[in-house]
Amino acid sequence: MRTWEIDATAVRTLLAAAVAAPSIHNTQPWRFGLDADNGSVEVRAAVGRRLPMTVPDLRARHLSVGATVFNLRVAAAHLGWVPVVRLLPAEDDPELLAIVHLAGAGGDGPASGTGRPVNGTRLL
Repeated sequence: MRTWEIDATAVRTLLAAAVAAPSIHNTQPWRFGLDADNGSVEVRAAVGRRLPMTVPDLRARHLSVGATVFNLRVAAAHLGWVPVVRLLPAEDDPELLAIVHLAGAGGDGPASGTGRPVNGTRLL
């Protein structure tokens, strides 16, 4: 399946794969943000879902988020994008753990020119 548009079906597919990742005590310690203008998905830590008594150093949270980023990459590749990941992209925003840019989405449309972005940013 190849799609260049970030539409509701593509978002559902990406997020369904991402949230199916294993996580520490099934806490799912992540939140997602979609920036359809530049074709990227932000993966943020869900602050209220950390387990300070069980895992005080946040190692398990980072492993859990790594699993969700991996699933997101696989789903993006399945939809025809080339996922480009930046880990810990902003020093001043410690809750932003990764940005997955969907190369081929937004302004990076396919060579044939058939891609068309959907504008707007929203938290999912």
